[in-house]
Parts: sequence; C-alpha cells; structure tokens
Amino acid sequence: MAPPVRPADREATRTEDGHHRAAPPPAVSRVVEAVTGAPARTYRSWAADHAADFSADFSR
Repeated sequence: MAPPVRPADREATRTEDGHHRAAPPPAVSRVVEAVTGAPARTYRSWAADHAADFSADFSR
C-alpha cells in the first residue's frame, strides 16, 4: 500500500500556476519475482491469459 500523501508532499507537486503535476510513478520492486520466481505482470496481461476461467460456460 502506498503511504499517504502529506501536505508538504502535495505542495512539492504544485506548479507555478497553482496546478498539481502528476506524481512520479512508484519505484519498481522485485518482491514479486523474489517470492514467486517470475517477474510481475500487468493486470491486463493476467486477465488476457485467464479470460477463459471467467467465461460463461455452464455446460460442465
């Protein structure tokens, strides 16, 4: 879980015209790969590979 955004952090992302710029992406972690032995995948990739698991085939 990402840490909460503190007011000081929020001010650091404010531009001169008063808008907030997008926060930088989170750091890449190798925890999933260390635990599972395989690199992390995107949800899109996982869902594409498991679409058949969620099909409405009630003939079984």
